[in-house]
Amino acid sequence: MVSARWRWQAELAPIMIEKRIVRKHEVLKRLGIRKTTLHETFIKTGRLRFVKIGVRAVGIIEDELDALIEELRRERDRRP
Repeated sequence: MVSARWRWQAELAPIMIEKRIVRKHEVLKRLGIRKTTLHETFIKTGRLRFVKIGVRAVGIIEDELDALIEELRRERDRRP
């Protein structure tokens, strides 16, 4: 018989594989911006949200970061 703990982990496994948390320094690198720009342009406006992953560590869900990059690309392509 499978214990409740292992059953719980098995149910979450597909969800956890699809969702990767990207640390802040990698987000800055992928966007090519500095911390101040990240906070003023994307965090304060609600376009990105941090996920707390430790006492002093935060990250952003990779799917949300990819969606933001696509949104920025669409905005760029709409401009004449």
